[in-house]
Amino acid sequence: MNRTSLGANNGMLFVFAESEQQSFWMRNTFLPLDMVFIKSDRRVLGVVRNATPMTDDPRQVEGESQYVLEVNAGFTERHHIDRGTLVEFVQIPPAAN
Repeated sequence: MNRTSLGANNGMLFVFAESEQQSFWMRNTFLPLDMVFIKSDRRVLGVVRNATPMTDDPRQVEGESQYVLEVNAGFTERHHIDRGTLVEFVQIPPAAN
């Protein structure tokens, strides 16, 4: 929240202790973002593309995810990230089960 810029290849990774239905909003977020919802097996559950900034509308993908990655709007399309894409975390330990 409150970010006015984000590097082209940077993002924010949210790691949850357990896999569950996740829901995000864009309150106090000034940039349009893509939200990548990732299952515990590190495969993409789904993507919310170009989330409108400064709104409280819930953004979610149906199903349980353990990670959510927020990146600049358009990133997922440029990098062909969609449902089923395998995600590799580098230097990030797996979530505790």
